[in-house]
Amino acid sequence: MIYRAAQVHRENFNPQAIQLSTLMSIKTGGCPEDCGYCPQSARYQTGVQNQQLLDVDEVITKAKIAKSRGAGRFVWGPHGGGQKPRIWKKSRKLLRQ
Repeated sequence: MIYRAAQVHRENFNPQAIQLSTLMSIKTGGCPEDCGYCPQSARYQTGVQNQQLLDVDEVITKAKIAKSRGAGRFVWGPHGGGQKPRIWKKSRKLLRQ
């Protein structure tokens, strides 16, 4: 099945092409979820420095820089799955931009 998926992909897309993307964490570290494998977890000493939720304007600026450098996609997200309402509010504002 994986081989067939790769075959279909090659038939529809240039196999020599590379899509450039930029990934950005808009809130890093201090996650309250207990995922032992994740360096974002607040419960373990992982060496990740906590970073507060970034300002919307800062994220938009970074997205514009990524685009100017050739990124076809700009992917952003906060840590964890159980986010606080303020993070979702800011995320919705980013989506509208």
